[in-house]
Amino acid sequence: MTGGQKIGPYTLVERLGAGGIGEVWKARDSRLNRVVAIKFITAARQGSSPAAELLREARAASALNHPNIITIFDVGESEAGTYLAMEFVEGETLRLRLKRPPVPQEEALDIAGQISDGLAAAHRKGIIHRDLKPENVMLRADGYVKLLDFGLAKVLPWAQAAAGDAATATGSSLATESGQLVGTLTYMSPEQARSQRVTPASDVFSCGIIFYELFTGEHPFRAATPLDTLTAILHSEPPPVGSRSTAVPEQISNVIARALRKEAAERFPSAEELRAQLQQARAAASTAPAEVAPPRHKPRWMQAIGAVLMAALLAGGAWLFRSSSRAPGGAPAVESMAVMNFRAEEEDARTAMLARGLAEDLNAALARTGFRVAPGSSVAALGSGVEARMAGMQLGVDAVMEGTVRSYGNRIKVHIELVSTRTGFQVWSGSFAVDAEDLLTSEQKAAAQIAEEIRAGLGARGP
Repeated sequence: MTGGQKIGPYTLVERLGAGGIGEVWKARDSRLNRVVAIKFITAARQGSSPAAELLREARAASALNHPNIITIFDVGESEAGTYLAMEFVEGETLRLRLKRPPVPQEEALDIAGQISDGLAAAHRKGIIHRDLKPENVMLRADGYVKLLDFGLAKVLPWAQAAAGDAATATGSSLATESGQLVGTLTYMSPEQARSQRVTPASDVFSCGIIFYELFTGEHPFRAATPLDTLTAILHSEPPPVGSRSTAVPEQISNVIARALRKEAAERFPSAEELRAQLQQARAAASTAPAEVAPPRHKPRWMQAIGAVLMAALLAGGAWLFRSSSRAPGGAPAVESMAVMNFRAEEEDARTAMLARGLAEDLNAALARTGFRVAPGSSVAALGSGVEARMAGMQLGVDAVMEGTVRSYGNRIKVHIELVSTRTGFQVWSGSFAVDAEDLLTSEQKAAAQIAEEIRAGLGARGP
């Protein structure tokens, strides 16, 4: 294949890469005038055909509609062979990023969180990736992370039954049933290495290896050869993350250590739990008190000068805090948001009424505080059950507010979380008490208080 060659409605532009089983090209779709990536399989894996390989990958990936998973556009046949047209990601693989160490801790947390998000979406659909590695993770230029290559994906039986697609199920299981190793030696779980039954916990193990590399710059089981590395995966315990990088918080280290347990039953059962624990560890690490060195006695003249300097630093720090909460040019870090319908106890009429009214009052209060707020009608059009991050992307806002309303006698507790659309992580949370005896007045006061605390916490401009 050469640049300028026509493949169906696509014109090849340049080759992006090649491997043992095929090539990937950058191409232009003449119908929609967009750039795509075209994947060809030039050599079949044992027991399969090129068409079946690509069709299986297309089915697996197209079943997943998530911002952290590559989008499949088309599958076709041409003189060059079977091809798969997919989203073209402008950026670099995680492998290339790891070659430029170190990865700052916040960047590593962001990447790990987005990998977990995408993988959790796959696991919810009953799809196990089975080939997670830095080469199959793309870092887009705007900060989004994309999971690639679902060609080895396995569909769990309950998902197969729900889809009514026995053909896909059979094809995706052939390699495992024949005893053939499926995946990449240096990133596969112990059960994969033994050709045993894989579960979502197998992907969690691969994630653990990737996260270990993100935070330490080193593979936890690295040995002289891939086969030696696989032997270490089966029989050796990795050094604690803290022994490789003392800067990594203990909470994050513990999450990675559990993801790397040899026994699948001892790991997180799926990426859903891995994602939740990673978020909790990140929140705990950000609020953990720093170690304080024992005080040393100083002369009085040094104490006096120190007091003056401290006052100046505090004043400057306050100014920096107010400034740092804004992006370049004075724009607030979160300028726009959407208020989702609050969750309430259905059998309690008071909490259900407050949940409905509070969302409306918050829209008005946030707008008065200086935020741009998505209309309630746009939020309602999304329907229920939409993930916060996906809702934020569809509504085009920086953050999404979710909340719960629970009754405690004459008091009602409202808990609110603000989730970043870009990262999927919580950027603010708070709990508020509402007087159940005077719901209307209390509701309006609570909305005003919540809006003001968010404004103060995120540094939004006033109206």
